Amino acid sequence: MSKSKDNSMWLKIGGLAGAVAICGLVVAVLQLSQSLADSKQQAIAQQTSDALNIQSQATIASLLDKQFQFQVALATAQAQGITPPIVEPTYLPSPTFQANATSVPVSGDQLAFVSERDGNKEIYVMNMDGTNLRRLTSNSATDESPSWSPDGTHIVFHSDRSGNRQIYVMNNDGSNVVRLTKDYKSDNSWPIWSPDGTSIIFANIDDYDNNGKFRTEVFSMNSDGTNIKRLTFNTGESDNYAHSAWPSGWSQDGNQILFYQYQNGLDQLWIMDSDGKGQRKLTNTYWDAIPFMSANGQWISFSSFRDGNYEIYRMELNGKNLVRLTKSTGEDWRPIWILNDTKILFESDRSGITQIYWMNSDGSEQECLICSGAYDGQPAWYP
Repeated sequence: MSKSKDNSMWLKIGGLAGAVAICGLVVAVLQLSQSLADSKQQAIAQQTSDALNIQSQATIASLLDKQFQFQVALATAQAQGITPPIVEPTYLPSPTFQANATSVPVSGDQLAFVSERDGNKEIYVMNMDGTNLRRLTSNSATDESPSWSPDGTHIVFHSDRSGNRQIYVMNNDGSNVVRLTKDYKSDNSWPIWSPDGTSIIFANIDDYDNNGKFRTEVFSMNSDGTNIKRLTFNTGESDNYAHSAWPSGWSQDGNQILFYQYQNGLDQLWIMDSDGKGQRKLTNTYWDAIPFMSANGQWISFSSFRDGNYEIYRMELNGKNLVRLTKSTGEDWRPIWILNDTKILFESDRSGITQIYWMNSDGSEQECLICSGAYDGQPAWYP
């Protein structure tokens, strides 16, 4: 840094007193030999730069500390056995969701998932290579089912922090949490963002027939929580909330929705248009659930109980070329296509506890990707 720049810097920082001090320093330096002047001036410049860098770092650290004060306070209270009271307005920082300009898109190959590694189900994000692990939610409630916005700036999820399951959205760093559904009577859960970012499908659990038997139906809404629509109507078809209609995913173009629903004694795979029309069954013989469509639209991966426990299969959209991909003593669940359909992420409890695995799309090279020793599941990939 030059002497003139040093003088300008000190004038800004110290005002007149700093200017006088610098002038005195200049006089002293000019009285020395040229070599000593050069050497000492470099040392002064370096000390000044170091001091300013330390001050800047301290300022940044202070700002970051303020950003995370709330999460740290919650964690400290929980460590001391203190459970913060759940107050509904606390979880409503703004009445409606609007895209936050300060939320920066993440780089590719990010994985959001749910883990109990810190005591209860919270949402985490990491790079696909396992680096840069971040915890996004931190409270005594259960936070689950993360789904990325198409641009990677936001994550939608469900939480029971209000007393029952409702759908929330947050920035990709966990900030600016906004509640999208406000139904106090029924549960809303398992949200999935549409490929164009305008819509979210989700499951609503309620006593639709007023007979004391709860079940789920598939609904859609705008990404800001408005314009809620019911897409499936299964009156009398379900025996309880576990055997109903559940959303699973979208086609890559956003024109179709995959779901599974309970009819005639079995959970089976279905597909429909994005407005709920054109519903048709894809399987009809075995217990089949949680279908996901490949990016090229050719294949569907799903879990099936057809061979005695839940294993992962794939088939073409027309039901042909069925292939079994996993053969384990545990239950394998939620198979998601990633990396241009070359890999499939899935959950498995083959080790005795649910963890996140991946494999090649032909079922080869199965290995545990996230294995913390606690529950790790519900993976959501951002390309």
